[in-house]
Amino acid sequence: MNEVDYIIDLVEKNKEKLIAINKEFYQALVDELSIFIHGGYYDYTDEALALIGGIIVGAFQNSGYFKNAKNFQKELSKIVDRTKLFYKDDKGMTFKKLNENNVRIQRAIDDVMFDLTGKGFEVNVMRKIENKVFSDIVLKREVKESFKELKQITIGDESLVNNQNGLILQENLLRLNGTANDIIRKENKLDTLKWIGSLVEESRPMCTHIRETYPNGMTIAEVNKVLNEFIPNGEPSDSQVKVINAKGKEVYRAKGSGLIEGTDITNITENRGGYNCRHNVKWVRFVRP
Repeated sequence: MNEVDYIIDLVEKNKEKLIAINKEFYQALVDELSIFIHGGYYDYTDEALALIGGIIVGAFQNSGYFKNAKNFQKELSKIVDRTKLFYKDDKGMTFKKLNENNVRIQRAIDDVMFDLTGKGFEVNVMRKIENKVFSDIVLKREVKESFKELKQITIGDESLVNNQNGLILQENLLRLNGTANDIIRKENKLDTLKWIGSLVEESRPMCTHIRETYPNGMTIAEVNKVLNEFIPNGEPSDSQVKVINAKGKEVYRAKGSGLIEGTDITNITENRGGYNCRHNVKWVRFVRP
């Protein structure tokens, strides 16, 4: 299992753990909110509004969410270690600069935790739940309907927590993997870029072009040539191109479709073919026949 497959599997296993955690959170939240309910409706008081934020934080703590996120953080070093394993057959490689004390690695880990427990989680999850409860209390809504809607955004595949721990988490982990590889590139002066992974129906035009044109890797000059065509000066190209996907179907898409603005040769392993691109992009030694 390569790093990308490992990351996808890690995210899916974490989402399985969240099934029980989400239910615990919802129940803890409902229990706490019951003190503001009279006759099946919310009773609007300034006291209730002032306590909402603390109630939500407490419900997440009681559900085990923060404990689970802390345990998940321990897995991040394994992603870095798996990046090293990619080069197990190249005995000349060194990894002196690839460790958790590396500033770039620490920053990438901080980005992961920012969305798991930090400001990203606060804004995208806790604040949205808080706004929902706040609004329902002010409107003195019927609790039955309010709880039904709360259940929709706190439990299930489309819950706010699951969205934060799904593609957002996966993208951050893929970027961590790419950061580790770029550190290896600089330390070992690697000069060939390989785009690893099978084509899928939704492959971006740049990914398709690279996989078909440079199956054995690209030189630095060729990487720059591709970037200048698909994302010149860091701006995704709007030019249309015909793409034949893995199913043999012809589709037309913008050349820069899906690419992340600002992508260049210095961050290509981090940005890859765009948001949640699943290709394993690796700097290697010159390996072409």
